[in-house]
Amino acid sequence: MTDAPALSIRTATTDDLKFVRGSWFESFKQGGYAPQVAFPIYREGQDAIIERCLAAGRTLVAFSTAVPDEVCSWLCVEGARLHYVYTKLVYRRHGIALQLVYASNFNVISEHTHDTRVGRSFTARIGTKFNPYPLYQLKPRSTRR
Repeated sequence: MTDAPALSIRTATTDDLKFVRGSWFESFKQGGYAPQVAFPIYREGQDAIIERCLAAGRTLVAFSTAVPDEVCSWLCVEGARLHYVYTKLVYRRHGIALQLVYASNFNVISEHTHDTRVGRSFTARIGTKFNPYPLYQLKPRSTRR
């Protein structure tokens, strides 16, 4: 195992969010417990969930100080809720995701909304409980007459 690069943490930029959206979508599709639905249905539903989480939460990225444009890891958190954390394969097992959790005010995070095979050991380590139901809360209908 090689040493991890020197890292810095920042709030995600507009350019970072392009990577966040794509990696979240693909990571959950491949390694999560996403429902076995047709791709167009998954695309529409998961895209909507990702957008709601990004709009409501705070997204932090860990990046190589030497190459600021390369996002090594990121997380999306909303209050006490961790929506998702992702680390590129080459940077895993260096504690980067844990650094992001601590930077996001770790002491208040108590639950996570997405469950993945890789993430289960991580969420056990940080002590969060799985609660997917906030992802499915419907927006109130307008009262047009």
